[in-house]
Amino acid sequence: MRIQLILWNLRRRPWRHALIGICVALTVGVMIGFFSALTELRAFLARADQNPYQRLYVKPRFLSSSAQPSYPLALKEELAAVPNVSEVRWVVFADAQSPDRLPAIIIGGAETELDRNPDLFPVDAESIARWKSDRQGAVITGGIADSLGLEIGEASELITPQGPLAFRVSGISREGPFPRRIVLHYDYVDRFFGSSGTVQDFRVLIPKGI
Repeated sequence: MRIQLILWNLRRRPWRHALIGICVALTVGVMIGFFSALTELRAFLARADQNPYQRLYVKPRFLSSSAQPSYPLALKEELAAVPNVSEVRWVVFADAQSPDRLPAIIIGGAETELDRNPDLFPVDAESIARWKSDRQGAVITGGIADSLGLEIGEASELITPQGPLAFRVSGISREGPFPRRIVLHYDYVDRFFGSSGTVQDFRVLIPKGI
């Protein structure tokens, strides 16, 4: 009798059961996405705990929406003279597109950009060494590598308002929080965009516990 009632409900109210099925599928999808994001967050926090330094960001105040705020690179000397400062790093950012027309963010970093950011850009020591030895070397995140089918050692370019920006893949970072970023050398990016020795922010490193 119960089976007959279920079959009768299915015949008389198919739309209701279809909606229930859709809701169940959406709920399962949301739960899978939530636990995936939670797992990535735990991995990020674990890598951050292993970093012996804490980062302090020095950013210019946005005075105008039409101008990109920046600091002169020479300011690094004054920041390095502050007591308890272990190291001063600097970066410049730029928007770009990969050849598949998907967005990408360029990071022009100092020589220790990858050494000091294992939580943001986890990559092996061999890749870091390749990056340091190649002024057009790039560490790309997994999203860019997968969409373009790039492997270590291959060359490609980014689309920018100033024209194509060439790079060679020194390493691929797959476990960081950013899906579509590319780390290049600061001097290479600065020269390409004609930034005249300016940076968008400094990262001041001090030992944890201070």
